[in-house]
Amino acid sequence: VARTMSISTTHFTDVSLVKGYQIRPASRTLKVNESLVLETAFCYPPQVGPDELTPLGLACDTSASQTEVGAAFIVSEWSVNGVAGGNATVGTVSRGASRSNAIYTAPATIPARNTVTVSARVNLGARGAKLITALITIVDRVTYSGTVNFSISLSGGAVTSNGTADVTWTQFEDLGDTRSYVPSGSMTGEFVIAGCDPVRATVPLQATVPGRPGPTLVVHTASSAAFANRYSFGLAADPNSILTFRCGTTSIQSPATTVFVVGVCPDGGAVGSTNLVPFTNEAQLAGSFSCPGVGLTNATWNFIR
Repeated sequence: VARTMSISTTHFTDVSLVKGYQIRPASRTLKVNESLVLETAFCYPPQVGPDELTPLGLACDTSASQTEVGAAFIVSEWSVNGVAGGNATVGTVSRGASRSNAIYTAPATIPARNTVTVSARVNLGARGAKLITALITIVDRVTYSGTVNFSISLSGGAVTSNGTADVTWTQFEDLGDTRSYVPSGSMTGEFVIAGCDPVRATVPLQATVPGRPGPTLVVHTASSAAFANRYSFGLAADPNSILTFRCGTTSIQSPATTVFVVGVCPDGGAVGSTNLVPFTNEAQLAGSFSCPGVGLTNATWNFIR
């Protein structure tokens, strides 16, 4: 669906049009709190035989075995905007798994100047040192905020719930034709078990760890071959939220098990299983949906990006 193929390889051939020491990549855009591995490399004209074609680019070695001084170079310090190791304002940088790389982590909020300079000091022995740099632009994570009004009836009406969810969707993946978001917020409503008094409560939404199954908002952009300009989402009450129901002279405790999915409905429901919700403007996702086959009698929502 994402039109992505993953393979394993033991080697990448790095080439460059610029000779000398570099940080790879030389520039990149990151969202707040995102991390990036930075690699130092030395790029040089490769030796070719008399019958070989001259390469279009310079070979680059990150193992530091090929350098202009004939010996391995050492990066003695990584900095962000001149601050060794960086800080919470401009982001932090720390040495990585090898002597030639480091991990830069963007700050939690966009700095006043949202392009920062990450630098590495390369020690060249008797020849002194060289400072090489990379430019990192920090942008905010894309979010949607809004509400969902819902009503659910399960087991022939034995378990029902209705209310409003206040949700913020935070983007964790952008594949170009598909964007994915995880929810945060709370759900307020009336929860009913047959034979018990209704319970009105506010419970947190179930959080989703990116890359693992859980409630998400998935938006297929205009470039999606299968589901252009369509989306779906799911929400669930935090299963650790325990409600106490009074049932006659006794009381029982039960998780707030409100769960629903918008845009996907099993066969026999109100809509076809692949009939995702359409949108005309990705900046605003709004609509209504019903799938009695799985208990969702009605949902209306409005999310603003």
